[in-house]
Amino acid sequence: MPFQKPFSHGDTAKKWSDRSTKRGCISVVGQEIKIRVISREYKKAAKTYEYRYEVIDPSDQSYKDLDFVYYDEYISRNKCMLVRLNNEQNRPYIADIIQELECSEYKF
Repeated sequence: MPFQKPFSHGDTAKKWSDRSTKRGCISVVGQEIKIRVISREYKKAAKTYEYRYEVIDPSDQSYKDLDFVYYDEYISRNKCMLVRLNNEQNRPYIADIIQELECSEYKF
């Protein structure tokens, strides 16, 4: 039996992209972007969730890139959605979830 409990628990889905995750590779400038949530991890100290996501819109310049973003509310992994990001590159954050999308339409 471990002496200390883990700080957080993460859930992960299989990514579609063949690329690896690079923190900060997707520019955050307040844009609307279509993403698929791959994993989530609750950050207890910050009282927020950190999500790993991939861009699923073929018309986006960051198509198939993987990065991290924060959001205060729970989002199920393996969900596709259109979101609006904030404009702080140092702390990327989902400002608004605009629409939930059908993942089967974007699978690559």
